[in-house]
Amino acid sequence: MKAKSELSRLLQALIKHVNALDIKVKFIHCNNTGENKQLQKECISEGIGIEFEFTAPGTPQQNGRCERKIATIFS
Repeated sequence: MKAKSELSRLLQALIKHVNALDIKVKFIHCNNTGENKQLQKECISEGIGIEFEFTAPGTPQQNGRCERKIATIFS
């Protein structure tokens, strides 16, 4: 991903691929930024049926679990 604007397109493709493998994506927990809000709008318009959970602005402490998982996956 070279730009934040690509997030919505790439994540929608990933979600559809995972759903095709009979793994249902139910929730996405992310921070409250513009690109994530855009992803939510596009998922709703596509009828993907995912519930978005947003963290409060300016509180990276709420992302601790996700950040640790990312560090584990990419290490």
